[in-house]
Amino acid sequence: MKRLFIIVFFLSGFLPLVACECCKDTLTANERLENAWVVFKGTATEENNNWMSGGKKYTFVVEESWKQQANRVMYINTPFEHLCGMRFEVGKKYVVFAKKDKRKLVTDCCLGNFEANEEKIESQGLGKKMGVKTANPMSLMLGISATLLVVLGGFVFFLFSRRAKSSDSE
Repeated sequence: MKRLFIIVFFLSGFLPLVACECCKDTLTANERLENAWVVFKGTATEENNNWMSGGKKYTFVVEESWKQQANRVMYINTPFEHLCGMRFEVGKKYVVFAKKDKRKLVTDCCLGNFEANEEKIESQGLGKKMGVKTANPMSLMLGISATLLVVLGGFVFFLFSRRAKSSDSE
């Protein structure tokens, strides 16, 4: 037990020394844009621990976007801070640079996210604004689900009505 304590104590002091050298805001505006799949300005509205992926998941309400047209609501995953993850404060506005990782969007401190202020946004030369999609992805899923239920219900009704007619004719 004493050895475990010593190992944990040693590693806890060592991790901040080796992690996240890229987080020192050394990227140029062009490098930030090249590394990101989507860039948007939005307010962080929710923070959740995402233990399965080893980080946090943030919900943003998007006001403006560049490079890709962002959804009105974006979900961004980030590793824990000791693994170069970002710490966003709920209620504050940020310019977020995110990339795709399988089917989710991820960011970290190496991509160059920053708290939004107009001077910094203008100095970054983000280019032409792409606008924001107004359709919520959740409403699209609900619409598809409702359509599938109606089709399935119609099919079941058809089968039962056929069965009832065939038993009446016997």
